[in-house]
Amino acid sequence: MRILVALDQDTRSAHTLSQVTRLLVNTWANVTLLGIVPRTSGDGGVSPDFVATMHQYHQAVLEGFDAGDRPYAPADEDYEIAEIRPGVFEKMGRAAGGIKELTVRIRVGDPTQAILEEAQDCGSDLIVLHGDMDSRQKIATKADCSVLIVKEQRDTGRILCFLDDDLLSQKSLEMITQMAVLFNAEIEIAGLTDKQPQEGTIESKLDWLMRYFNRKGIQPWVQLVALSSLEEFILKEDHWSLVTMWIGETSIFKRLFSVNKVAKLLQSRKSSVLLLR
Repeated sequence: MRILVALDQDTRSAHTLSQVTRLLVNTWANVTLLGIVPRTSGDGGVSPDFVATMHQYHQAVLEGFDAGDRPYAPADEDYEIAEIRPGVFEKMGRAAGGIKELTVRIRVGDPTQAILEEAQDCGSDLIVLHGDMDSRQKIATKADCSVLIVKEQRDTGRILCFLDDDLLSQKSLEMITQMAVLFNAEIEIAGLTDKQPQEGTIESKLDWLMRYFNRKGIQPWVQLVALSSLEEFILKEDHWSLVTMWIGETSIFKRLFSVNKVAKLLQSRKSSVLLLR
């Protein structure tokens, strides 16, 4: 797995990074920490203050691991920020030895474009950004990979996972499992149905998912939600640490809502949001 974490100097970035670090401890994923700078300093580079912030983020990730169980190279104090392409800067150090990649980059320009271009360049499986980042809705709409929008700390111990008649990929299921570990939460599966002929299909899939998660040591809660009351259900209920939705090409959210509407629907919710692709 490759994770892209979009960061700025907002205090919410530090919280988001702490959540991602917990995920990295469990997955040993390749990760890119991407600093977003809307404009350059007077000399056309990146301000020393922002560079120092990115170095602190780098160190914070490494400090989340036990010293002997760290898959990434150390954060060399003797480093430089090199412009590898126009408007794209990378932290270069002399430390080596990591078995997984931890890349620190800074992109200057429009945040949405910077994040999407970096995600494409590095082949991201997951983009992570904090819930108040201005580009969050556009990223949720336009990204080709899964997107995790981290909101305030909520230790409710519950994750909601919507299930429709589309097929969840193995990668998506593994990501949900990792999120259950990350949030130390139980999984609540909401099967979406409205027509009687679909119920047997949904119930069969729910049974398969129950067995899948049971093999992972997870005992999910299961319920059926009528499509006609889906919007009311989302707006009324707000007791989850995380809400996950599968935004596949034939998923119910593609058929009934635009991705943008889904993002707006959940914008006012306190739960973090994971859009799976």
